[in-house]
Amino acid sequence: MDIIKQQLGKIYHFLILLIFLFGVNILFNLKYDWGGVAAITRSYLFVLSFYCVFIFSRLNYDDLIGDYRLRYGRFARIKLFFDMRLFPFVFAFLLNVIFLVINSGRGSFSVSGPLIKVLDGRLSNMLFYSLILFFVLRQNRRPGIAIPVFILSSVIFYLGDRFIYDIVPPGRGIGAVKLVKYVVFIFVLSHDFARRSYRIVKLVLLSLAGGFILFMSVAAIFYATYLYTDENSQTGARALRMLIKAGFISGLPLLEHQAGISGDSEDISDLVSYAARYDYAIGYDQLKWEGILENQKIKTADEIFGYLHSRDMRLDFTMLAGYAVKKSIEEQNGFSASENFKKYFAGYFEMHSGEFIRMFNKGNASMKIWIINCLAYADDPDSITFLIRFLTSVDRNIGRHAYAALNKITDTDPAAESGREIYDLEVVDSFIRYRDNRVRQKR
Repeated sequence: MDIIKQQLGKIYHFLILLIFLFGVNILFNLKYDWGGVAAITRSYLFVLSFYCVFIFSRLNYDDLIGDYRLRYGRFARIKLFFDMRLFPFVFAFLLNVIFLVINSGRGSFSVSGPLIKVLDGRLSNMLFYSLILFFVLRQNRRPGIAIPVFILSSVIFYLGDRFIYDIVPPGRGIGAVKLVKYVVFIFVLSHDFARRSYRIVKLVLLSLAGGFILFMSVAAIFYATYLYTDENSQTGARALRMLIKAGFISGLPLLEHQAGISGDSEDISDLVSYAARYDYAIGYDQLKWEGILENQKIKTADEIFGYLHSRDMRLDFTMLAGYAVKKSIEEQNGFSASENFKKYFAGYFEMHSGEFIRMFNKGNASMKIWIINCLAYADDPDSITFLIRFLTSVDRNIGRHAYAALNKITDTDPAAESGREIYDLEVVDSFIRYRDNRVRQKR
């Protein structure tokens, strides 16, 4: 601990400035809605973390181990490892938590929420940039080499990390990525500290064990947070989602229960996403799904419809039609892009074709286009007849969407093949012939 005090004493003035920035950040959060001070404070945290890693990286094991053996006996190496290598990263981690606590809400400060965010990876790349800096510094290269190597390595890590998280889906894949990052983190620190005492195989095994223990410890914190928070707590729900995101798929029944109670869009979105990916059957009945859908934004609802379509679960048509009308007014852009909803709703056309036509006739422009797009998934003779009517519509936007729907149904593009306009009689006749063939096939 004396070493820690000694090293922190070297950055005493920087810590005073950090406390000042934290205070200003709090005042601005209480009085103003401006993120500039938070951005400045976060940038300062990066610089301070790097400098802290720098001064601790200058410590020499051989100069300190003798005194530590006298004071701590057989625990000397472990204590020295924490003081020399681990502490600057723990310090940076705690600074991140404090920063997120301060910026967790205007006038309200929560610790559990920010802690969950940091453990999930929020701002954690600062630790890996610091680790890269530590590794580069330990090579004892001159600044003209060390600085470009650090910058290039940080850029490569940033791009690689983003690429991995873009292609690896949440769940077991992300859990494996997190575990690997923990193992690498421990290996880099322990290899520098003990490479003269341990063979590489032993260091790898120790890193694997340490990474696994760290991974399970984080998972335990997530689970404990969920268990010991209120049933309607957003922090508890987030902790549960993070647990499943880290690969603990056995938590899906808990998420199903949580989502059923809260109806929260994030809970619902994650539930249907994981259920589809891991073939998990959500136990909600028709009435439960309808109650959940009525209060959802179209983006979350579209994910739900994708799941319901894959499970061939039907809901009440009147409720669905009312929801569609409501969203065609409230969320026109999202409504127009709701492909899963279109595909799901199209399955009702055969039994409710008259209602489809009434919705089209009474609906706004967004609804008209949406109904036409829905019919692209119906592939019913009556839906084809309905679409053909609009190829010659004076509203060319309607005509283009009708043609696109017919193109999707028939998998043909007669206008392009013949070089004619979409409203040309030859083009119309080609779709009529397709419809007539479908009628004969259904007999």
